Amino acid sequence: NNNHGQIYSGRALEFDGVGDYLNAGSASSLDNIWINGGTVAVWIYCEDNTPSTDMEIFYKGAGTGPSEGWSFHLQTNGKLRFTVDTTGATDGNFVTSEILEADTWYRVVVAYNLGSSVSSMSGEAADIYINGIKSTLTTSTALVADYDSDETRDLVLGVGTTNHDDRFFKGMMCDAQIWDTKWTQSDVTFDYLNPESLALNNSGTSLTESNLKLWYPMQDGHRGQQSYVLDGAGTGLGDNLVTNPTCDANLSSSST
Repeated sequence: NNNHGQIYSGRALEFDGVGDYLNAGSASSLDNIWINGGTVAVWIYCEDNTPSTDMEIFYKGAGTGPSEGWSFHLQTNGKLRFTVDTTGATDGNFVTSEILEADTWYRVVVAYNLGSSVSSMSGEAADIYINGIKSTLTTSTALVADYDSDETRDLVLGVGTTNHDDRFFKGMMCDAQIWDTKWTQSDVTFDYLNPESLALNNSGTSLTESNLKLWYPMQDGHRGQQSYVLDGAGTGLGDNLVTNPTCDANLSSSST
């Protein structure tokens, strides 16, 4: 009856909300990506959609203060928030109107274009997408032109603050990406509809491989016995250990 199904499967990393996070380090390739435009994309699954404290998805410290830098997180009211903190006084602040549900997978994307230089950032705004759809923002405060471009601190997933000791994420994440250019709606749509392909494969996209600065498929490891359903992820080596292996020293090498 032409009722064809399409399988989406894979694995994710689990964050316990207490001490788990992923540290991408402070490589120079991750500095100042927002000056020429940037995009963060990740699948998230929150065990609690209204946590007692904000839960960090991505955080990149900048400047000297503990709150300076940029942050993409889930607020205690279940809404997504993206902030670019300058010197602690003037921020870019963007909050979605949608409230995420608990125990539900979402593809969340934030795309931001700051302009061609630090001095031309004034007036630029962010777009936040949920499952391929551009979100209506209840708060949209464009960044003014005094952004602290000293982004030499770590980029982390699943925790906030420069000391990595607060705002722990509880749930799961998968397929996290950072690009140094702003995605178009076409790129966002393709990414959501093709979860096992990079947006590079979108027909007509202007994205290049050099724009992709970080990509964590998060498909490593598994728990117990699982069935792998053509998800494009290598299952890798098994975890069964060989006990007391023996070799016959008299065997000669040969090809069969």
